[in-house]
Amino acid sequence: MKVIFDSDILIDHFRDPDLYDTLATAVDRSQVHVSSIVAMELRAACRRPAEIRVLEQFLRPFEAARRIIPPDHQACLHAGAILSLLGTKYGLDPHKRRSLSNDVLIAASALRIGAALITRNHSDFSLISRCIPLVWFGSVEEFLAAL
Repeated sequence: MKVIFDSDILIDHFRDPDLYDTLATAVDRSQVHVSSIVAMELRAACRRPAEIRVLEQFLRPFEAARRIIPPDHQACLHAGAILSLLGTKYGLDPHKRRSLSNDVLIAASALRIGAALITRNHSDFSLISRCIPLVWFGSVEEFLAAL
């Protein structure tokens, strides 16, 4: 199964080496891709050169395998339609819709390649998944249990 990890899952992975085994099991059982939006969020969180090096080392195999998923024009248009629907159907104000832009782009990109998304961001992705048929899991353990 194709899968994309959201930033929150990967940040935990970088901060807590004890989570490595669980994440490694998920990686072994799936075809992992990295969203360019997630990579951007991870890079924005780096504060020291050592953190940047760890991130670059993490991303290198995905880049080599061409498993980095940038949002293309169609994904951006789809994300715009989702954000519009969140406003009209669910009454989200423009500020909240802007705050969801990255998550909606991640979701649209995952949907485009047929990947499941693993995230702990239940509130945003449960809302987004009302608008599109996104397959998502609330934890790595939940994903592994579904396999």
